[in-house]
Amino acid sequence: MQDDKLTKINPKRLLVILSDPLTPLLEKGEVTARYYNPGDVFSEVHILLLNDDKPDASALKYMVGEARVFIHNFNLPSKISVKSFGWQTPLLERFLQRVLPVIQDIAPDILRTHGLSLELLVARMSKRRFGIPHVASIHTNPHQPAQNVSLVRRFFVSGLDRLRSQVLKEADEVLPVYEPAVPFLQSLGVSDFQVCYNVLNPSAIKRKADYKLNKTVKVVCVSRQFQTKDPSNLIRAVAVIENMHLTLIGDGELHEALARLVNDLDINDRVEFIPSIENGDLCRLLSEFDFFAVHSDHWEVSKAVLEALLSGLPVIINKLPDYQIPELSEELCVLVENSEEGYLGALKKLIGDDVKREELGRNAARVAWERWDPQKSEAAYQDIYKDLLGG
Repeated sequence: MQDDKLTKINPKRLLVILSDPLTPLLEKGEVTARYYNPGDVFSEVHILLLNDDKPDASALKYMVGEARVFIHNFNLPSKISVKSFGWQTPLLERFLQRVLPVIQDIAPDILRTHGLSLELLVARMSKRRFGIPHVASIHTNPHQPAQNVSLVRRFFVSGLDRLRSQVLKEADEVLPVYEPAVPFLQSLGVSDFQVCYNVLNPSAIKRKADYKLNKTVKVVCVSRQFQTKDPSNLIRAVAVIENMHLTLIGDGELHEALARLVNDLDINDRVEFIPSIENGDLCRLLSEFDFFAVHSDHWEVSKAVLEALLSGLPVIINKLPDYQIPELSEELCVLVENSEEGYLGALKKLIGDDVKREELGRNAARVAWERWDPQKSEAAYQDIYKDLLGG
């Protein structure tokens, strides 16, 4: 009771600053308990969106735990990268000055950014003006190899990288959420960071107990459906194996093309499309499948892949031509070429080898729970926040 009284007198406030809208994530069911308030450290969580998105506050409640949630908007000028002559910091700060009174009124104890755009500069301006600690989460590696990048694009990326380097060197904590983000930070000259994995669903993940195949082999693919995550080769492989059903969870610009491919292959009765599913429901369902298979050209470890590994599913994922993701070794996954033959060979091998299938799944679960136990991940963020709050 004494702690409750103190909280009301002196609430702890977290301000989360985001450039991207939240509504699309909520609509897809990508919500994790206490994601924005690990360990219920804060009694208030304020979310500042640098756009005009109006997410449903009740939908966000699950992600802030016991805290009260507040949503604020600050619209950036259109074409701000051009108006600032390629992300020139002094010009950007002129555009962003008006957000500082909003942050002063919120009076947060800690600033948290998710992203690599102007949320970083807003956090640095607030840190310098009001002395608020800044925790920066890094969720991507924007420097992964890309082809046909124009000179204009390179100019703007160079300007943005200068800004990122300046800000991240001043942040109190820089937290890449997986190892593939580390080379990017090193390229910016940022040396003070620690890998701190995403907090996954802390209660709904169910470990696979039986590796006997379903009567109809069940494969699940959880991924956004766009060019760099195109599951077409997986679909073609499934078409070859008659006694197999594929569930594709996700949506995107390739959805209609994928549906046409399924129709052309005459396997509509063996492929199911689910545009979105609530994360807790997904985590509870994963262990009922026989395999998890996905394609991605990104230097990342997606939450969906980690959830599959924690569930003990045998995972099939493509190799990358220029990089080997440290977390996704052959110890945990079957790594294949992104081709029909690649996925087909892996599926046939795992179907025909009961011992290999079970060893792969059980070892994946064992290692995954050692490395990415949701409770340990949540506790790591909780400890970081408590340290910055003075214990």
